[in-house]
Amino acid sequence: MDYMPGGDFLSLLIRESTLHESVARFYISEMILAVEEIHRLKFIHRDIKPDNFLISASGHLKISDFGLAFDGHWSHDASYYNYHRSVLLTRLRVGVAGDELDQKEDCNIKKQIETTRSLMALIQRHEFPDGIGEDDLEDLLEWRNKWTNRYLCHSMVGTSQYMAPEVIRVWQLLTKEQNHKKMLKMPIRPYVSDKGQDLLRRLICEKQTRLCSRRYQMIDRGQIGTRQMEHICPYVFPDDAEDIKSHRWFKNVPWDQLHTMTPPFIPQLHGPDDTRYFEEAGSIDDMSDSESTGVPSPEKVRSVLQDFRPGFQDLAYQLVAEPYDTVKLRGLQRQIQSAPRTTSLEKDLLKHFVELYGHKERKRPRDRILRDKAAKAVAMDVRKRTAFMGYTWRRMRPEGYLAMA
Repeated sequence: MDYMPGGDFLSLLIRESTLHESVARFYISEMILAVEEIHRLKFIHRDIKPDNFLISASGHLKISDFGLAFDGHWSHDASYYNYHRSVLLTRLRVGVAGDELDQKEDCNIKKQIETTRSLMALIQRHEFPDGIGEDDLEDLLEWRNKWTNRYLCHSMVGTSQYMAPEVIRVWQLLTKEQNHKKMLKMPIRPYVSDKGQDLLRRLICEKQTRLCSRRYQMIDRGQIGTRQMEHICPYVFPDDAEDIKSHRWFKNVPWDQLHTMTPPFIPQLHGPDDTRYFEEAGSIDDMSDSESTGVPSPEKVRSVLQDFRPGFQDLAYQLVAEPYDTVKLRGLQRQIQSAPRTTSLEKDLLKHFVELYGHKERKRPRDRILRDKAAKAVAMDVRKRTAFMGYTWRRMRPEGYLAMA
């Protein structure tokens, strides 16, 4: 996609701290149109959050990060590939020990039972069906589509802070359940209008009463059958934000003219390669091999900041005492911004100090093969050489997405 020099929307929120309601209305309206456009293309995004909206050079928003996007096709099911990877290793008798935590869990009987159950579920779901020959491609694909459509889009994906209440409840089965009705409280400051409060409450609620397209409610009530939806993606409708758009908080929003309006914030750029709005965001790398440089000692911190008061030195040490990832880094930036008895100059200095002396948290690869020291290098080499083998580009046709020869 195009380069978005204005950074992501979350960074804008962090810098501004609070947006006026009229400003928030503009950006939320553009977000609604972006999500609605994805649904018009028969896809669902599944990871909507401020981080995934980028700001263009003109100040308008574009949606990004389609790693979890899904259009109902079984090839988007990650468990399908996990199954093949597991079966292939078993048949080739390749042992993958993983890292120290994997090896420790392998000695845990309870964990072994959970792993076995998970593997059996994968086998049941993806094992080649009886009665279908290897040459019966049409029957095989029909079985694959019918079987997986019963499961897809019911998995917990996305970012937990932005999930719907009913998904969070499933996520928290083994923890103390939080009741969103009790937790949701409107602050006295900043002021939120009655219309804004009503919109929030009608979005953060049980799905039976949630503000959404009536067509989805009809599906839940069984008033629209699956046969009637076979001609479209079975999960989304085009132009499905009509109920949200008609809420009184959006009164007088020129939906068809938003792209011609001047946004509240326009990036101030020195040139096409200006990256200032990305410098504080950091990068997320689940496969990172970077080694930690270690936490600087209190003496080191005091030596570097010897010209500053002891309280300032102690705060600086607290900020770099623990490793951080991208989310934690943004939390540190908010903590710096709200730190009492610190000047603007001191806050800027603290942010720079964290970047220089803080150390990134080394992320654990999600794939056990990549956690195994012996198998990692070979696996990465093969994946790099074969990543796009057999892939073809796609273009939109009236009947949907079709692979081009």
